[in-house]
Amino acid sequence: MQNADGTFMVWRGGVTDTLVAAFPAAVQYALLLRLEADPDEAKQLHEMATAVYHKGEQVGPQQTSPLALRAVPGEPRIYLNVVVNLQLMINEPGEGFVQVVFDRAVRVPRVYFTVRPIPGVGPPHGVA
Repeated sequence: MQNADGTFMVWRGGVTDTLVAAFPAAVQYALLLRLEADPDEAKQLHEMATAVYHKGEQVGPQQTSPLALRAVPGEPRIYLNVVVNLQLMINEPGEGFVQVVFDRAVRVPRVYFTVRPIPGVGPPHGVA
């Protein structure tokens, strides 16, 4: 959706299926979030925690980052664009998700992904 100011929004968009030639597979994703805060919220330091799960197991450690916003005098809302680059080693086909939590309380809806073999390439998973 394009906004009047020339920016755009994508709700629940993006690539969710990743095809790989073999396992284990190194996969990369980028998660983009646009945060909105009021001037009082912008005065506080915030925390963003990101965890990735695949087939019910956490992949690597949870990553925690501080977020600081800059209040602009006279502006009713402050925005911060956050890009999270994820580089994962996935051992077998299956579904996973990224979970982001702000200030240990506000959960962003999970972002799901699936990793599966390219049909017809390489031996079936688990066959040597």
